[in-house]
Amino acid sequence: MEFSCLCVTVGEVEFKQFMKTETKPSDGISGFLDKGINLNGELHFSGMLRIDGNFTGSILSEDRLVIGEHAVVRADITVGEIEIAGQVVGKIDAKQRAEILASGSVHGDIHTPILTISPGSILNGRVCMPSPAQEEPVVQ
Repeated sequence: MEFSCLCVTVGEVEFKQFMKTETKPSDGISGFLDKGINLNGELHFSGMLRIDGNFTGSILSEDRLVIGEHAVVRADITVGEIEIAGQVVGKIDAKQRAEILASGSVHGDIHTPILTISPGSILNGRVCMPSPAQEEPVVQ
């Protein structure tokens, strides 16, 4: 496990402060915010990021975000995929899919083509699930 320090962007250079980086390829996690960590700002990452601490700001990625059971995230989130076991307050735009586990709660709107909600989870907001792009008729 490696600790480094600086500012905010996982997978690149900026967001290494308060982040643990696992070197085991088996777990697939590129970055990790542990319990007890409080971080504010704009977060960009590639790969998979797991948050178990507190984050406030905005999160942007084309990849996967995992919100752990003890996490509290107050942010507008735009990611490829999201799995929520903790608390999220803010707008979520998941390009591929979103999943709220039994311990998860979302207070905000979700925009995603695929949404999975486990029994016991909380969703307080609107959901927009766009249909696949339809081909427009060709006018000749």
